Amino acid sequence: MGMPTGVHCGDIVSVFADTVGQCKKGYQKPYVQGCKIFLGNGIVRMERKHLYAKNLKPVGVAIEMTATVSGCPVIGPDCLSSNLALLQNLPSILCGHVLNPLQNEIILDMCAAPGNKTSHLAMLMGDQGVIIALDKTESKVKNIVKRCQQFSLHSVHTFVCDSTRSVKKISQPCDSEEQQKLVLQGPPFIQESFDRILLDAPCSALGQRPQLANRITVNQLKSYPLLQRKLFHSAVSLLKCGGTLIYSTCTVTHEENEGLVLWALKHFPNLDLVPAVPVLGGPGLKGSGLTEEQRQCVQKFGPPLVGSDCDIDTIGFFIACFRKKSTVDVT
Repeated sequence: MGMPTGVHCGDIVSVFADTVGQCKKGYQKPYVQGCKIFLGNGIVRMERKHLYAKNLKPVGVAIEMTATVSGCPVIGPDCLSSNLALLQNLPSILCGHVLNPLQNEIILDMCAAPGNKTSHLAMLMGDQGVIIALDKTESKVKNIVKRCQQFSLHSVHTFVCDSTRSVKKISQPCDSEEQQKLVLQGPPFIQESFDRILLDAPCSALGQRPQLANRITVNQLKSYPLLQRKLFHSAVSLLKCGGTLIYSTCTVTHEENEGLVLWALKHFPNLDLVPAVPVLGGPGLKGSGLTEEQRQCVQKFGPPLVGSDCDIDTIGFFIACFRKKSTVDVT
């Protein structure tokens, strides 16, 4: 981040993005064409010295954008800082409605940070029931707690846990009241503990927008399907018979989306792929290996065609809905 000397609060400035990471202290060379991208104009709201002082950690709005290249309206901090609203991408909101959690159910959010979907699920349930939110990083779990406190939600219970290791290797039949008590003790959980599970899996995030630069490597891309499959194994083990499992990503690759669905249907005969409703996205990719019926069951969001309706201009995203019909050994 850089700002010329002599800039003060109230000044009108143009904002550019440094796509190559050159904008560091003391850098004075002109940028090569294509290495910076114009984002829009705005008004300076924070003094330069407050942004760069070593002993300060600036928080808040440094530049209030008044005109952006995207043309999207600028939503100020007023309503967001007053706990009245939480901004989410449309497909992220849709995930909660496809899962359709009901009051007094036991829900698992396997990769819950930063807690946006978790808090939405709690609201959809009227904050009545139990939501277990997991993440393997303690600092991220603290953010989930803060998010739920922001909206005074009490049904969410957080734990620091690698969800690939969240399953006890034994099953333990018990009634619903006892099952809830066991779940609240934290992971690992006995098998078939949850009515509904959201697996918003770690992914290559190639669908995230705006994205001005991406430095992901081929090896990194190849690593995600393996992790996603491990998480899916845990999810199936923890899901009750008759329960619903939502698998979602914010990427566009076949291996992490349609490829995962194909793998799941092959290795888990006790799962049915069911329509992900309500439907706002498009079908799965043609030529992906899914049948036409299966393509229509999943929802895929991606960069829209030029001239498309702005209502479908979303980040790249994928949603698949499974229902568990029995308990069987998986391959």
